This record gives sequence, structure tokens and C-alpha cells, in this order.
Amino acid sequence: GFGANLIFGDPAETQETWAETLAFWLQHCQDNFVFLSQLMPYPGSQVFDGRFASKKDYYENIDKQVTNLTQIPDERFKDLLKLTGHMEQEWLFVQAATGVEAQLDGDGYHTIKATCPHCGEESKYRDMIPGVPFFLGLGCTSCNQRMRVNIK
Repeated sequence: GFGANLIFGDPAETQETWAETLAFWLQHCQDNFVFLSQLMPYPGSQVFDGRFASKKDYYENIDKQVTNLTQIPDERFKDLLKLTGHMEQEWLFVQAATGVEAQLDGDGYHTIKATCPHCGEESKYRDMIPGVPFFLGLGCTSCNQRMRVNIK
């Protein structure tokens, strides 16, 4: 497997390029660690310069607003971000592991066993599970492909 990040919201981004990137991700990246995120205009970067009153203002409001650097209308931009975030966070199109077993250890962690849908090897993990049903997005320890581990 391989890993990468596809970043949305560059000033040259259009609805068409956004759709093209999502289509590429859906077709070629579901089994690998390719994540979706928004371009962040940090101070010192070219996309930051001239867009904010000051660094102080930016940092005081960084978590209060979405920064649209594109020419896409703000409401549409927010909708596209919401859709992209949902696709990223839910691992909707990632193949599910089989043979999933989760056993509570004495320290609040669970030992989780899961069989990879790609190579068929069993992997073992330790993680905290806040409640069931729950899923973990994990990588196979043998082939490093992404898999969705559904815990019931």
C-alpha cells in the first residue's frame, strides 16, 4: 500500500476539479492510506498573505470559520467540504475486515483481531473502544492496505 493526502481548496480549485479529485480517490485510493483534507492558509504561506487582517486575528478565529480560498461560492464550498469530510471520516468505501473479535482487557483497552479483506492475514491490535457498535479504520499489518474493522 501507499499513503498520500489529497488537499482541496487551493485558490485555483473549481467544482469541476473537486469532483475530478473525488472521482480519482474513489476509483484508485480506497485500499491505500490516501486521506482528504482542506488547504489551510497558515501564516507565512503564500495563500495566507493578504487574506487576513493579522496573524492574531487568524489564530483567534481559526476554529470559528471555514476559509474559502477558491472562487466557489461560500455555501457551495461548505457543502463540498461537508461531503468530503463525511467521506473521509466514515471510510464508506473501504473494504470491511472479516472474523472480527474484540476482547476487553483489564486496563480499559480491547484486543482486536481482524482478517484482512485484501491478503487474508489476521492482524491483532489494541485500542480503546468507546462503545458498540463502533468501527476502526486500520491498516493490515501484513499488506498495509486499509480496512474497516466493524465492532459489534
